[in-house]
Amino acid sequence: MQTPKTHSLMIDIDEVLGEHVAAFRPYAARAVGADVEDLYDNPDWDFEAWFGDSGIDWRDVHDAAIRDGMLLIMDPRPGAVETVQELYQHYKIVICTSRTPDPVSVSDTVDWLNNHQIYYNDLLFTSDKSVVDVSWRIDDSLHQIKAFASKGQKFVIWDAPYNQVAIGPRVRSWDDVAKVFIPSSLMVVG
Repeated sequence: MQTPKTHSLMIDIDEVLGEHVAAFRPYAARAVGADVEDLYDNPDWDFEAWFGDSGIDWRDVHDAAIRDGMLLIMDPRPGAVETVQELYQHYKIVICTSRTPDPVSVSDTVDWLNNHQIYYNDLLFTSDKSVVDVSWRIDDSLHQIKAFASKGQKFVIWDAPYNQVAIGPRVRSWDDVAKVFIPSSLMVVG
């Protein structure tokens, strides 16, 4: 008999579960006429640095990339699949994304999660993740982290160059996540 899961964990997708920047980089490079290698790894959260004064709105290129199947070709971060599978044994897993819930994004997100065998109990699309009732949250977005903090919610920051001003516990890899959240690891949160 399985022990009931008393705690829940919300996990972001882009740049936490999956390597969104790497998946978008070829589309951005093509749009601005640059080599993929010329676009450095860690742009600002909104990709403005890659587009600069090109006159091209990164959101238009991003939307076209999604319609082209970018969300399906995104690689999971190293260790994400195995760690989430283990977390699923101990927590109710809520995958929560601020992606626009249009039919292509929803379908491709579900397919991506299933194709990579990322286990979850719920999948939510919302621009305000602080309204989701969970025990803990893992996210990289500075505005989401600020919302969690302002409401006194428990969270762990997925470390990124664009969220360095945020204060709170940080993880830099899925090994770090396992150390924080998996009961057999050194540190357990409750």
